Amino acid sequence: MARPFSSSAESSATILVRYLADRVVTLDLGTAARILDAADLQRTTNMKRRARSLKDALATAHIELKHTHVLELVAKLEGYASWMRAKVASIQHTDCVYLLQTTIEGVVQGGELLDSVADAASAMLRKAIDLIPTRAEPAFCALKRTPQSVLLEVSQANGPWFSIAIVAMTKHHAGTPGWIVATSFDETQLRRALARIVDNIEQARPGTLVIHGALSERLGPCNYAVWKLTSLTGSLQRIITDERELFLMLDSIACTSVEQVHGAPRFVGANDSFDVERVWIDSAGADSQADVYTLEEARQELRRFLRWRHALPGSVTSAFQSIAQGSDAKDWVVKVDYEKLNTQLQQREMSIAELARTVGVSYRDIFRLRDYEMADAELVLKMAAALALTPAGLLKETQETLAFEVENGERLLRMATGAQSYGSVIGDSVSPALLPDVRVQLQNCIDLLEILAMRADMEGGNTGRSEIALVQSLDDILNDMRQAGLFLIAGRDIRFVNLSHDAEGKQQFVPLNTLILSVDHRDATTLALWQPAGSGGKPAAAHS
Repeated sequence: MARPFSSSAESSATILVRYLADRVVTLDLGTAARILDAADLQRTTNMKRRARSLKDALATAHIELKHTHVLELVAKLEGYASWMRAKVASIQHTDCVYLLQTTIEGVVQGGELLDSVADAASAMLRKAIDLIPTRAEPAFCALKRTPQSVLLEVSQANGPWFSIAIVAMTKHHAGTPGWIVATSFDETQLRRALARIVDNIEQARPGTLVIHGALSERLGPCNYAVWKLTSLTGSLQRIITDERELFLMLDSIACTSVEQVHGAPRFVGANDSFDVERVWIDSAGADSQADVYTLEEARQELRRFLRWRHALPGSVTSAFQSIAQGSDAKDWVVKVDYEKLNTQLQQREMSIAELARTVGVSYRDIFRLRDYEMADAELVLKMAAALALTPAGLLKETQETLAFEVENGERLLRMATGAQSYGSVIGDSVSPALLPDVRVQLQNCIDLLEILAMRADMEGGNTGRSEIALVQSLDDILNDMRQAGLFLIAGRDIRFVNLSHDAEGKQQFVPLNTLILSVDHRDATTLALWQPAGSGGKPAAAHS
């Protein structure tokens, strides 16, 4: 059976090429990668045995090095500055073992103890790659780490959702049943293991994006990269907290290259460009440290993006949607408060997997709420019933909804598809002198949308001629608003209405898809923004 990962990661091959170049031996990256594959350095954790394997592999390529030089090279491949430092680190950590624990779809599997960080990383890679079924399937792989542990959380479009943890322990505590007493990793070993995990997963499964895969060469390995984007069209700056956001931005500008401008990297695309600064946040999120963001490091981020983008079977947006919403994504969703849900589960000593079985959905349908927070009405009602709550007991306590600027009548009609109720809000920036006219225009919009919905019901959806006329009427309203310096925003929400009680006296809730129309002054806006949907402005109308 073929090994699921290779030690021919780009970083290792580059180290080998540079080391040999210092000794006036020229080698290309491809040959270096093949030598490392032949050496199979991960077969053993004993560095002297690794040196012998590497020496033999180099000899097949007609490269002869002294044994002391090969030992030094092996140390550098492991991330150490010298053989002596590697030897000291291995002596300091001989009393450590590493617990590997896998959880698949919320069900904990049996754990295993391994003798080295390298062995634990190898086992983690084998399990992860086995559980990601294909090379191109979209998947997110969050690489979380602390000084004592590494956690790999994988969410994917079709394969199982799972996590794999490595916890560093002393051999003494590892023999104590029922207790996990963590100790700290050696930082050099941990950095090397993390780099292997990122490189090998993204090479073996290119459709998988490793989140928090950026690693600092100069700061501790438990720091996460945060990027600040500047010189953006229509915006002063934007903070990006992980590769999902960064790569979505790179895709939006069709980025193909990186340049150095005024000492900072600039990502350049066919549609736009932006400058980037980077800081590092520690694993506790407490401290941030500035660090030089080199042009080569920015190019490495671009290479990671392009490899992932080219591997995807569809667009970047569809990859995000397939993971965040699933294959059965609904057009109308509502914001769920995962903390509320988790508190309810803890009070009942109930797991997410148990709740999923109770309501008849997959584990991922509920677990994805932790990161994405959006659920359709049916799932909210099922969870509320299983936990004996009202829907409000699971929803975010916010009066905001994701909304989009409406440029024309056709876009507004698309946003209104499926609406059962309507509401409207007038922003505080609108001049009092304009309020009466704005209220009339908002009501006219709602009336036109209700007319079309009623005709669609009566005519079985065959409303082509009526729709053309209504689009023109909506365009006229939008033009009037633009001339007054105003813009229209449309957002979707779901309202849960208590209409009755069942035979046992329990409340029966009915979800209503609600379109919220908001008018504000054109001073600062983007195509997608969080917009008040019922407060923070002047309510103009709300009816079904």
